Amino acid sequence: MLVGTSSLTFVEQLPDTIELQHYHFSVQDTSKGIKKSKFRDQFRNVLDLDYARTDHVQYSRSYCGNEAIQITSSTYNLGCDFESVDRFISTSTFFTTESEIHNMQRQIRRSESHVLLTAIWGLKESLSKLLKMPLHEFLAARTLKSHDRGWHIANTQQTVHVYVEYRGSNIIVVTYCERK
Repeated sequence: MLVGTSSLTFVEQLPDTIELQHYHFSVQDTSKGIKKSKFRDQFRNVLDLDYARTDHVQYSRSYCGNEAIQITSSTYNLGCDFESVDRFISTSTFFTTESEIHNMQRQIRRSESHVLLTAIWGLKESLSKLLKMPLHEFLAARTLKSHDRGWHIANTQQTVHVYVEYRGSNIIVVTYCERK
């Protein structure tokens, strides 16, 4: 299914303990701006908010080709990324470490590695948005650490949740944590 053909259901798939307020996914043509018709009726008024001047609402937007996804929340810091699965088949060395590649090779077949590489890229890009760091600084600082039991963010005690959804040949990765 193409992302542009239906509304996305991120909120309904989150655990019951998570509540995002003032949220929406929007599908957008980057040359024409947000298409209001893609929003659920109860969230149309969110478009009237001036995100740049409203501190209590935080948003993250990501583009893939001519489409985009945007999420907003008044209670969570957010980062989102939207990627085509085949984009990173041969370009992973600039955003992965040797230990990440080694861990991946131990756990997944080579024929499926491009899917995991795309998810890793999405995780890193969405975290850089959540932390409000330029991506090149996030990658250079090795902010995301890999080890045998998984991943953690260096120099933070805050729990960060990760949501991954596959939509046809695309991956949506959302990271979010409670605002302090």
